[in-house]
Amino acid sequence: MLVHIRNGPAVPVSKLVQLHPKNPEIGNKECLYFNQIWVERDDISACVVDEKITLMGWGNAVVKQLSPVEVELVLEDKVYKNTKKFSWIAAVDNVIEAEILEFDHILNDKSNDKDFAGDFTETVNHNSKFSSAVLLEPAMNILQKSVHIQIQRRGFYIVDRVGTLAHKLSLIYIPDGATKTMSGLEAKVDVGALMKGKKEEASTAELLEAKALLKKKKEEEKEAKAHAKEEKKRLKPTGDI
Repeated sequence: MLVHIRNGPAVPVSKLVQLHPKNPEIGNKECLYFNQIWVERDDISACVVDEKITLMGWGNAVVKQLSPVEVELVLEDKVYKNTKKFSWIAAVDNVIEAEILEFDHILNDKSNDKDFAGDFTETVNHNSKFSSAVLLEPAMNILQKSVHIQIQRRGFYIVDRVGTLAHKLSLIYIPDGATKTMSGLEAKVDVGALMKGKKEEASTAELLEAKALLKKKKEEEKEAKAHAKEEKKRLKPTGDI
């Protein structure tokens, strides 16, 4: 979503920054600062007027208007605790249009049913590939095929296809074992279920039932231990024979 920064630079300003904020050995990239930026729609939709947010790698800002979205930089405010963190790119002419691919299981639940006697094709998940259109910063135009990268707050990816005049840059999401995305931003594949080898997570009712059973089991174990302790005290000799 496009955001206007009221007191941002009227023309793009270039600055050399580290590719990784905590690892200078990886190298540097060119970062552009401008009064028009692209942000995640999920991020801005959760904001309210006068809320302080943090533009990562730039500084704090205050939301001044939601339709259209306008913010005002408050770079002198260095308190970043408890603010919503926004990833962003400058809305310049040479942003990169790309696609992000996510893959679910290629087989559905029927493949785990040992009694299933139907045709094998019925076990195929015909909706296992998801594609999302994204805008990326110009610095990514140097990426080569098969390179592994990390997109801040999004996760890890491998370059499936470099960008050309005929084709967009294509990145494949790499599940890392986390049950949530780094930022809480929406993903099209349930990462937790994918890593556990399940098609869907337990329902709320099932989770509550499991918690109740676990609690009951712990209480029974506690009572059994207390009973055994009392029985041991009762049978303990009180003197020499």
